[in-house]
Amino acid sequence: MKNSYKLLVILIALISCTEADKYSDEGKLKIRLENSIFYLPPNYRHELRLEGKVIFDNSKESIAWPLDEARDYFHSHFWIINNDTNRSSSPLVPINYGEHLVKLVLVDFYGDTIRDSLLIQYDEPLKVELLSPIEGYSLSKTETLEFRYRISGVDSWEKAQSFTYVSTDKESLWEEENIYEPPLTEPMLTEVMYYWGVKVSTEQKTIYSEKRRLWLED
Repeated sequence: MKNSYKLLVILIALISCTEADKYSDEGKLKIRLENSIFYLPPNYRHELRLEGKVIFDNSKESIAWPLDEARDYFHSHFWIINNDTNRSSSPLVPINYGEHLVKLVLVDFYGDTIRDSLLIQYDEPLKVELLSPIEGYSLSKTETLEFRYRISGVDSWEKAQSFTYVSTDKESLWEEENIYEPPLTEPMLTEVMYYWGVKVSTEQKTIYSEKRRLWLED
């Protein structure tokens, strides 16, 4: 009720203006958009929910309303997702991984437009797959060892770092001193089991691969 009263006060200012006055005129009622909200709801995979707020302004009052509640006070609105137009009030839009430019366009009763935009970065899940050596591989001391793995899910705005870890102790594998620097250290025992894995990090996240066993034979 309090917000409705405030809005009424603002709208009275509009009624007192001549028909030639527009929302964008200096000193008159203005409609603007404030930090339109675009987010991926957790219960929807690959869908973007679009929301926005409309701000009614004059020199004395300012009221923020969700689009659905304020739509009686402007002519229309629509969304532009990359190059596609969507005229739903609060749509769920299919989305792929990557960057997406989302624009909210509001049209007032005089045909003037107000815009707000936001760049969405939808992260692809970071993954690392170990390729070789395979689980339980037996390596002779004279053989050259090459750890091979595949990283996926690094987005264009991200930089990734990866480190290979090798240790005879499975539980302490991810400790910093186990970062692998070739060649593999020759153990005192004639035959030893090693564990190896890969850690991958970006600015936003860090993941760890599975742990694989490796035999070093005499």
